[in-house]
Amino acid sequence: MAKMTRFGVSLEEGLLEKFDAKIEAIGYRNRSAALRDLVRHFLKEGSEPKRKGTVYAVVTLVMKISGEEMKALSEMKRALGPLVKSSQVQFGKEDYFLDVSILFGEQAAIKEASERLMGLRGILSSSVQYYDMLPPCHA
Repeated sequence: MAKMTRFGVSLEEGLLEKFDAKIEAIGYRNRSAALRDLVRHFLKEGSEPKRKGTVYAVVTLVMKISGEEMKALSEMKRALGPLVKSSQVQFGKEDYFLDVSILFGEQAAIKEASERLMGLRGILSSSVQYYDMLPPCHA
């Protein structure tokens, strides 16, 4: 059997309660077993572009509205400069917002940029979808 390593995880209380309810309903014996499955899934599915070269990425973030965290997101997008082709923010209920950004550029730069965005503090949910460079449209 592989050697196990312990580490701490900090979650909001409400999120932990929902996680516990979900893993109990699914039938996991404990949080560790559920987290191992989640990590395996994350690593397997990953968010890796399938091809090298120029790609698009659609990065979706859900965050709680906070001046500090919104400022960090805005500064990050500015720092990414020309990689960010488009960005849309939609404010929702209960002080949450959805941010959808379209990135375009070389695969390695886009992968790094999308991971930086999804790694910002305050992200409640995130996803990235990669697309190969689309061919030009012809009328």
